[in-house]
Amino acid sequence: MPQSTNVTVQPAQAEDIPALVALWAEQQSLMQQLDPRLALWAAEHNITPQQLEARFYATLSQPSPHVGLWSAKSDPKLLGGIHITVTETGATVDTLFIDAHHGQGVGSALLDSVQAWLQANHPQVKSVNVTVPKGFAVEQAFWRAKGASVLYEVMLLPLKGGR
Repeated sequence: MPQSTNVTVQPAQAEDIPALVALWAEQQSLMQQLDPRLALWAAEHNITPQQLEARFYATLSQPSPHVGLWSAKSDPKLLGGIHITVTETGATVDTLFIDAHHGQGVGSALLDSVQAWLQANHPQVKSVNVTVPKGFAVEQAFWRAKGASVLYEVMLLPLKGGR
């Protein structure tokens, strides 16, 4: 798998999952403090640490050629992870999360591994969909630097009497 300086990316193992979920939950907590709407979005999409943990374990215990989960490490520390789903028409990054190592190649190393996997196993896939919260400049800049561009604006309309 592609590597970055001191970062090794490989398919995630069961022993990685608790640390992956903890890292994801920490990132989500920080993001939700900056934009409370993300908590509403997560609740509406049934994304909790427990549900993510179950999804990750299912990815490993019920392997599918259409779902992948990778972890990035700098031994022994886990630095990040990426989960992707492939359909007949494309691929979606379900979640990409990294420790506070922006600019040190962790996200790029994870994405390089996904691209290599897609090219080897799903050559029909020509693009990847990713949802990036508006107002998160670092995340937006990362994806734009990789060549991503905005295709749709996704809006959240809280209903009266809603959460």
